[in-house]
Amino acid sequence: MRGSTVVNESVKRILSGTASLPFVIFSVYNESYQSLAFALVVAFLGLISVWELRQMLLARGHQVSLLLVMLGTASIYAVYYQKLPSEYLIIILIFTLVAGLVMQLLRSDFEKVFQNLGYILFTLIYLGLMWGSIIRIKQISYRHFIVLIVATWCCDIGAYFVGITLGKHKAGIKVSPKKTYEGFIGGIFFSLLGAYLAAYWADIAFRWWFFLLPFMTILGDLVESIIKRAMGVKDSSRLVPGHGGFLDVIDAMIFTGPVYYYLLVLCNNGI
Repeated sequence: MRGSTVVNESVKRILSGTASLPFVIFSVYNESYQSLAFALVVAFLGLISVWELRQMLLARGHQVSLLLVMLGTASIYAVYYQKLPSEYLIIILIFTLVAGLVMQLLRSDFEKVFQNLGYILFTLIYLGLMWGSIIRIKQISYRHFIVLIVATWCCDIGAYFVGITLGKHKAGIKVSPKKTYEGFIGGIFFSLLGAYLAAYWADIAFRWWFFLLPFMTILGDLVESIIKRAMGVKDSSRLVPGHGGFLDVIDAMIFTGPVYYYLLVLCNNGI
């Protein structure tokens, strides 16, 4: 019975992942309009994830304005797409935080004011600044995005299948008790293998920070597990069969994306 459940779950994960490939391929190879198609895909996934996170917060009694966090997050994506100076990102964070504070003051429930403000700021950093940085990677070169997504997916898939087939030694992580050392090792191995092959195909030198990608993938998964545990839910939503929600799909790249982008920029600048 358990084997059948595992197979069905695996099939769902593969099918849902495959269904997203046309969008990825189209957005990656469409070079017109300064990568607008890719930016729109990133924005769509990010804003749906904002909605999922806000729904989880509402279920816990936290009053966070959907319009406010949507506008703030979308503005961050626009700054990334337009290649505006980083000062604009700070301005967006400040204005959104001030607007959130004003909205909280108009409510009668003052006990959760600072918690709600913290969630607003977290949403803008987590799904705005971090996830949105992927837009800049594509603007540098779609080849870098290919390396990033292959390394991230290979880690996720490798860890999952090695874990369910060979996993015997629990890693002892309370937030995700089913994780095994074998799964972690499998994820790291397949991530580095995928990064090497993708870099070879893309004619990109294998960079030292590629070794960080599997660890960032694992961290992204664990951070989202913490969020779901804190919110008391198993999945961020039920929009994606086999994964849960869109946030469950992009959680790893929320961490691998900014690490890849900022290290790429720093190294290209000779730092």
